[in-house]
Amino acid sequence: MVARKQRKPASCESPLPSHSTAVVIEFRSEVMKNFDRDRTEWRRREFEYLQRDRKARDGQRRFPQIDPVEQSTPERTTSVNAESTHEDTDFNSLQDYSPSIFTLDDMRFPEYNWKGKPFDLSEDPNSHLLHPEEISLAAILRMDCATYLTNKRRIFIACIEHMKVGKDFKKTNSQQACKIDVNKASKLWEAFDKVGWFEKRHFSRVLRRHQWCLYTGGTRFSRRL
Repeated sequence: MVARKQRKPASCESPLPSHSTAVVIEFRSEVMKNFDRDRTEWRRREFEYLQRDRKARDGQRRFPQIDPVEQSTPERTTSVNAESTHEDTDFNSLQDYSPSIFTLDDMRFPEYNWKGKPFDLSEDPNSHLLHPEEISLAAILRMDCATYLTNKRRIFIACIEHMKVGKDFKKTNSQQACKIDVNKASKLWEAFDKVGWFEKRHFSRVLRRHQWCLYTGGTRFSRRL
């Protein structure tokens, strides 16, 4: 900022005498002059200004902490397995003891009527892992292919565990093994039972290996098992 005096010209309309002066304030930018004097130092100083300004603004943005509102929830009356999650689709993490899907070429699952419109699984990325009969069953029960595969594997894992101790695998066992609505788990059990998928012949190799481990104490394995 530069202040300088300026003589005001006399006029016939001005009440001031001709020798009067006025102070004129003139602003001139010194930014470029300081920048050219030492550019490195100028950048450093400007960066410090920005950092201080940012810290000052952050300090002003402290919002009061609000305690979360606790909402009372009614008792659960759903028929879903107590260990169920919103999505149970990681079938790759489970061992697959399921019978061959090609056994469905000559058999059919029962026909079910389920509430709601069946899912369209034509674009499901895992549909190639299912037999057309399985796709139809999963669609009617309103499950995507991953959910169907996951709970299918859970059913047969539990089935083998029951067979190892000489127990029958019943519908209630299927409900306990699955992490979906118990009614859907029951329909899966009925469908699998209808096509004979719970027969021991489908799991003979796994059961023989189990018996061999019991006989040898788990120290040797036969390559033929």
